[in-house]
Amino acid sequence: MPATATITGHIAEPVLRWTQSGHPVLSFSIGATPRHKNRETGQWEDDGAPLWINATLWDADAEAGYELLRKGDAVIATGTLALETYTTANGQPGQKLVLRFPKIAKQ
Repeated sequence: MPATATITGHIAEPVLRWTQSGHPVLSFSIGATPRHKNRETGQWEDDGAPLWINATLWDADAEAGYELLRKGDAVIATGTLALETYTTANGQPGQKLVLRFPKIAKQ
């Protein structure tokens, strides 16, 4: 059974590119680090390590997202949460959280 997730956060800079066959692809990350207000200072602080979740939009969704989404925008995203593994540039294994088939809305 897939892990469906709804994420609220702010997006990093969206990047639009095209596949070799000409399909537009929009990639971006959503910063979803929990925060709390420090009662002593009155300032908002991260509650744990930064959490970034990657998302990708394709074709017409990619083009529409590129017109609509900007770095720092607050969004709500729903999709299937997955853990992908990859090899870094220096040959080390890495992992990242990915939101597959996302539906994105600005807050």
